[in-house]
Amino acid sequence: MLYKKPGRPTDSVKDSLLKVRVDIDTLQALDDIAKKTQKNRSELIREILPIISSKDYENMISTSSLQRLEQYSVACNDYFENPNLKINVKDVSSNFPAFVDTIAPSPILYIKYPTYKIRILITSYNSTTNILEPLFKNIDGMSTIYLTQCFQFQTNQSQPKITFFPELMCLKSNLEENTTLKNVICSILMQNNIQYEVWPAYSIVGKNVTILNEDNQSYIINT
Repeated sequence: MLYKKPGRPTDSVKDSLLKVRVDIDTLQALDDIAKKTQKNRSELIREILPIISSKDYENMISTSSLQRLEQYSVACNDYFENPNLKINVKDVSSNFPAFVDTIAPSPILYIKYPTYKIRILITSYNSTTNILEPLFKNIDGMSTIYLTQCFQFQTNQSQPKITFFPELMCLKSNLEENTTLKNVICSILMQNNIQYEVWPAYSIVGKNVTILNEDNQSYIINT
């Protein structure tokens, strides 16, 4: 009986084969990089592929599985933990669900993570402070309640009415915890006969990064 040597455990099975033709100089350059980084050719090729652009990530919030988007976010975070990291700042948003704030005193990389926002369908500011805040005073992991502008259309009016609804966001550390928190908040609202809407959204998590200025370009590096 033949014994098959097991490979590395993975959730992403590499069962598709890609063949490409390159000249000898390109192959030598690839092998040189592989030797320096102690990686094989396949690992290097997979690393240069973008995870997803920041704009595409936002567009997918309303149409895609939030679990899938969380995978992009986690992969993005893992990429920027790479000890050999060196990436041009201007390439971050086009390849990852992230952006860089270089204006802050210390540069910050912001990574987007999928979550939920809950819009509460009451229009009185007094209701926000007198009713909602006491309901959620013992709830951890949610944002402060904020007001967001909305347009109300009514059949007997020619112009939409501008109003403000209170909203809040779930800000736990992962999607599973945010889903649980969302359900708790919705349960509280239902028990108090308060109407609401749940919307997919994203939050941003910041981490300090080191910037290297070289040849009139700015790079994020890990040192």
